[in-house]
Amino acid sequence: MIFRVNHRRRLNGSETNDECGMMNDEFLIPHSSFIITLNINSILRSTFRITFTAYPLWILNLLLIIVFVPALTLAGGLGGVSAVMAFESPTAFTPTWQRALRDLPFYVWLIIGFVAWIALVITTAISWILQASSMHGTSIAADKGNVSFKEALSLGKQRLMSLLTLSVIFGMIIGGLSLSPPLIALFFRGSLGVGFETFLQTALAPINFVLGIVLLLAMMSIALEDLKPGAAFKRGFSVFKTGWWAFIFVIAASGLIGGGVALVAAVLIGVPVFVGILIMIASPPIGILIIVIGLIIVGIIVAVLMIFTAVFTIVLYTLTYKEAARITS
Repeated sequence: MIFRVNHRRRLNGSETNDECGMMNDEFLIPHSSFIITLNINSILRSTFRITFTAYPLWILNLLLIIVFVPALTLAGGLGGVSAVMAFESPTAFTPTWQRALRDLPFYVWLIIGFVAWIALVITTAISWILQASSMHGTSIAADKGNVSFKEALSLGKQRLMSLLTLSVIFGMIIGGLSLSPPLIALFFRGSLGVGFETFLQTALAPINFVLGIVLLLAMMSIALEDLKPGAAFKRGFSVFKTGWWAFIFVIAASGLIGGGVALVAAVLIGVPVFVGILIMIASPPIGILIIVIGLIIVGIIVAVLMIFTAVFTIVLYTLTYKEAARITS
């Protein structure tokens, strides 16, 4: 698959022969147009090669998953609690722990939400550095054929400052958008709170999606071209405008790969559970042992698939950006 982008450039008559000679051949003829190709097939081949050979990228993405565990646990727990609190009032069958949660004053939930928000901001900053390092490492691997862990992490002072500036600012915004629905649900309680939470989550979903793409482009501009925040947004928009079809293809492909991995993970988890339940009919201890061992093995396989998906996706985005940036320039 090849995306062709048509460009037209005129010589204004002021260029000297030497200046014209330094240009690409397509620029030598006045009023002519040239075609630059963005070859997705080539990008995909390079993506597979780098994904399977650049082991530092696997380490960086493993660290990325680990970094997000505490913050996502807090945020997810807050959302889970808001769902539990959806019941109008406790009954005789309501567990003691749920009654205790209902008795907590709202300011306690605000404190928990604030801690989760701080954790999200911190983990966002760390994750941006890890993602930018993966992009930087991908670029080096694409140019040199290989990359070391140290080379991937060598972002430089300006990149680090730009990444920290944007990650802290937008980490606060995104963290606030993520935590506000469950906090509102906990404030109003009951069906009214759940209604507000559902409405906000639905309304914020497209905003979060667009914001995620914009920030990803800015991050790639910083990681790959060492731009400052303001220039990074402009450059990211310019690059996206040039290769927008390719980016849409990459977004769709990433979604399909992620969905496929989730489906495979669900099937793999179901297999040992199903087999173990059948065996438990005849021998409960053996059935439980098979379920436990099977889930451990499946957990390792799923973890590898998740890291592979993360590495493949970030490499694909990075190489697409590099090619589109080359065309833009």
